[in-house]
Amino acid sequence: MARKASKKTAKKATKKSAKVAKKSVKKAPKKAVKKASKAAKAVKAVKKVAKKVVKAAKKIVTKKPAAKKVSAGGGFKDKSVKADGFTIRYAEAGKGAVLVSIHGAGGMRISPAHELLAKTYRVVVFEVPGFGTSPANERSATMPDLAATMNKAIAALGIKKFSLMGNSFGAKLVSWMAVQAPETLQSLLLIAPAAIRHDRPRVVANSLEEELKLFHAHPERIAPRPAPSRAILDKQQALVRRLIGPARDAALEGKLKEMPVPTLALFGTVDRVTPSDAAYLYREIIPNCHIGMVYDAAHAIDVDRPEAVSEIVADFIERQEKFLVTGQSGVIHP
Repeated sequence: MARKASKKTAKKATKKSAKVAKKSVKKAPKKAVKKASKAAKAVKAVKKVAKKVVKAAKKIVTKKPAAKKVSAGGGFKDKSVKADGFTIRYAEAGKGAVLVSIHGAGGMRISPAHELLAKTYRVVVFEVPGFGTSPANERSATMPDLAATMNKAIAALGIKKFSLMGNSFGAKLVSWMAVQAPETLQSLLLIAPAAIRHDRPRVVANSLEEELKLFHAHPERIAPRPAPSRAILDKQQALVRRLIGPARDAALEGKLKEMPVPTLALFGTVDRVTPSDAAYLYREIIPNCHIGMVYDAAHAIDVDRPEAVSEIVADFIERQEKFLVTGQSGVIHP
């Protein structure tokens, strides 16, 4: 009996073990399948992300970089405009009323005075065709021709009313621009002007050291600029010599006598290039002309005394006929 019972128990245990084994065998593949499907889904998700990353990387690699605006210094951006058959370079900074500036015989530069004025005005500094890296200018036969070109360049920028400033050689150029289109001007600013001069031999610098001494009241304070190539200097000097005209230009002076634009002629007290003893000529010839003297400044007034120049220019633009320079000014006479 005991043996029969034990045999039955053994059979039952064997059947149960078999059933459990069968269930385990059935469940095992299901779990494996589930795990495998989960793994497959994860792989697919990773592949999708990888594809997106590859696409984004390709876009970054193949996309052309945006053209950067070259800075001309002091926050000014280099640009160009097509006018009168020329491509004319200019630099611009600031917002507000427009102040257009024309450089002297040395070529375009952004001075500390320009930077200060750009805090209040939209300052546009032009490079005259034939200067810098622009092609030699053989087309402008006379100063009036060049003035007409520059007036067209300003018009091409959509500027209708503005103040006009010129340094040295540029002062003669802007004088011609003013008599050609006085209706466009709010004021005319002649800085260390070479527009009306005494007929005497010009002081010439034969070296960079001599130039610093000639152009600056304190050359020891001035960091020398990188000198342009000999080819650029020769090209610029040839253009200046051809267009500057006589010290007393009867045609220009005759037109200036009838020009109604409020004008400021500003001189450095130690300028040997365009000495301040010519100041009275501007007052005699230009009907609405004011004279300013900047103490302790040579020909490059806007570099020697940028705060003085920017303050006087801004004051004149704002006040014009009411402009008054007092001997007590801490800026002009420190």
